[in-house]
Amino acid sequence: MASYTLVFSWIAGGIYNLDSHRFQKASLDTRTEGWTETWGNQGDEKSDEETTCEAHERPEKEIMKQIDDKSLSLLLSTPHPQLEIVLTQHRPAWFEQMLMRVAGIPHVVVNSNYISNEATGQLPYLTDCKPSKNPVLVGRNHPSNLKRSSNISNNSILGYLQDFQNVDLDKQAGVTSHQHQALSISFQFMIKSELSQILLHLRFEDSNAWEQVYRDQYIGAAIIQNKEGRGTNSLDKRNWFLKLHGRFQASMERVVERRRLLGYGNSQQNESIDQLLGRANEAYFAIDRQLLSTTKGQNDKDDTQKYLLGTDRPALVDVLLWAHLAEALCDVHLVVALASYPRLVKYFQDMYRFYFCESDAKLDGVCAWKDWNDKQNLENSFQKIPTLSKQNLIESTAFKDAVDLMQKSSLQKQDLQEVLEAVKDVRTRERLPKPRESSSFLLYRWCMGETSKKEQPMTEKEPENPLRKKLLRDQARNDQMWISGIVGVSAIAVLLIQGGAA
Repeated sequence: MASYTLVFSWIAGGIYNLDSHRFQKASLDTRTEGWTETWGNQGDEKSDEETTCEAHERPEKEIMKQIDDKSLSLLLSTPHPQLEIVLTQHRPAWFEQMLMRVAGIPHVVVNSNYISNEATGQLPYLTDCKPSKNPVLVGRNHPSNLKRSSNISNNSILGYLQDFQNVDLDKQAGVTSHQHQALSISFQFMIKSELSQILLHLRFEDSNAWEQVYRDQYIGAAIIQNKEGRGTNSLDKRNWFLKLHGRFQASMERVVERRRLLGYGNSQQNESIDQLLGRANEAYFAIDRQLLSTTKGQNDKDDTQKYLLGTDRPALVDVLLWAHLAEALCDVHLVVALASYPRLVKYFQDMYRFYFCESDAKLDGVCAWKDWNDKQNLENSFQKIPTLSKQNLIESTAFKDAVDLMQKSSLQKQDLQEVLEAVKDVRTRERLPKPRESSSFLLYRWCMGETSKKEQPMTEKEPENPLRKKLLRDQARNDQMWISGIVGVSAIAVLLIQGGAA
């Protein structure tokens, strides 16, 4: 399995640049002309001194005009051209969105049906088009020459905002003492190195959840996020291609993530889902106790929210924790685990209401970009609270869209904990999915004349005989080997006959 994962992850990296390895640093050597430039400029050669003089004599206004035209063309392609920063995402980039909302940076969110970008690697990526400056393109995992601040997340977008937008959430929150800084680093390490890795394991290593939930989300992202600007007829004609494209992207990203998870602990691959959930519960319990300690000395009349380190404003660790909770609420297993931690759920809901509440955008006409961003998040197919089985569809779909739930609960002042308790109740009453039989065994049963379960008459269920099941499996395996041997011998005979005739 490891060799299979390594080979296909190498193929996926070559196609989609998911690891951001295709990054070329600026060369300090003298640029040489290509053969097309030399051939096109025959008879009009100029020396290096003449070219340098012409560059110095070129008016500065003309250079600035070209830069502004380039930035303007990029901005006009966005829904709000007056904003300079655009965040392009495939899966909702909750960390970057909350980071810029807390820092007060207006931005536009755009959904993409691609999982990566050739220039930046795996999505999301940020575009900054300031007037009279060259456009900037930086991805989350994009290697760069920027000076990195001391943070665990190793996020290039965060590094860019810290260096060029003066974003320092810890300083704004008042995290200056050594005790607070040590707690912040500890919880950042717990979220990034433990909870995020467990979330990835549950998402990509659980075959049942992947086949029934997560792969369909990739297909939905390829279809739904293509609807803008396209007619219904053209979308219907391309529907089969978009589904195939989404399925292929899902497979490529899965093998890359599974290859990254190979180095996460020696015995991690053998851990069951229950063991992973046990480790997640230990981490959630520690965070829950920390939130409890910060609210112990708070008066009942004081309605101000206290964050993880006891501050009145969110620090960087709060943004990282909130982004993880936003993704964990849409995980098949962790959404049930979070229902047991009402303090964590309230922390997530209060932070959402303060920074993502829809009413703020409606009161302020300047903040129309918030409405647009909320709509983009709502249309993203990855933000679903899923269920494993297909039972009780009417009851399950009431808890399907996480962003829609958050918007409704924010407007109606409902408690998200009640919603999660209902989701947990639905999930505990659902039947576990049956493991799928191999296609070869199904083909053998069909060739032997077995009727489908829908066509079979209703009869009393007979007790299963394990010996009979073993004999049937052995017989099917022997027949398959015999058929494969006949086909192989026939193919070899045909090749020999054709070779002799030639």
